[in-house]
Amino acid sequence: MSDAWLEELDVDQCVDLLRHAVIGRLASVVDGFPVIVPVNYRLVDGPVPWIVVRTRPGGVIERGFSHVGFEIDGIDAYRHEGWSVLARGTLRQLSDADVAARAGLDPMPWLDADRDSWLAVEPLTITGRRLHGTEAQWVFHAAAYL
Repeated sequence: MSDAWLEELDVDQCVDLLRHAVIGRLASVVDGFPVIVPVNYRLVDGPVPWIVVRTRPGGVIERGFSHVGFEIDGIDAYRHEGWSVLARGTLRQLSDADVAARAGLDPMPWLDADRDSWLAVEPLTITGRRLHGTEAQWVFHAAAYL
């Protein structure tokens, strides 16, 4: 087996991964404790991309989040490989004009009821890493025979 290694992803690679996923986690500190919630999202391309989410008005995200982390990842447990993208920035309420202009980019939350609050993560930094797993000596997995 060869050694696993980490690769730093550049911003363009990170944005491309953000562009193709639909579920992420939004994190912030609320009342002195970390809160992390899964959300549907949509990336809005631009000079500085936005990450758009829709949530319930008055919910924990809208009430308590201002400085946020937004994370997505992909994992291949068999190969022991994966990647992770982290956007850190601010969360702001989208104006009615923003919502109207971006209506074609609705994140389409899986739980659609009462998700009328449109928010955008405006990243200050976007970073990512890819873990390249060890090279397997066998082309099959032992679990296939159990």
